[in-house]
Amino acid sequence: ETLTNDSMYINFEINSNGALFAKYGKGRKNRQFIAEDVVSETEIQADIKEDYWTVEFVIPESFLKKICDLAIKSGKIFYCNFYKISEDPEIEHYGAYAPIGSETPNFHLPVFFAEAIVE
Repeated sequence: ETLTNDSMYINFEINSNGALFAKYGKGRKNRQFIAEDVVSETEIQADIKEDYWTVEFVIPESFLKKICDLAIKSGKIFYCNFYKISEDPEIEHYGAYAPIGSETPNFHLPVFFAEAIVE
């Protein structure tokens, strides 16, 4: 599959308190919120420490089937990226698992998503 910046993708945004913002669609504009009953199927565990925070996020297969008719099976290829940002001017920073080749931080560019394989 050839990725474009108009490819359908799901974005999950989670803060240090475990609050989830989730949308899907093609491209960055005109995205749809994922219904609350679907979002409630996810499992989020956030943990705030003195100098850092962590989050664990489980996405049930039923969730992916409802949103994009994706069946998870061994050998299935999908594309993803993982980001950490802080837009607070005092500690502004951006990080990504796969490099983003844009002049300004933009995490809605599927052409820069990394290939992943389900095991």
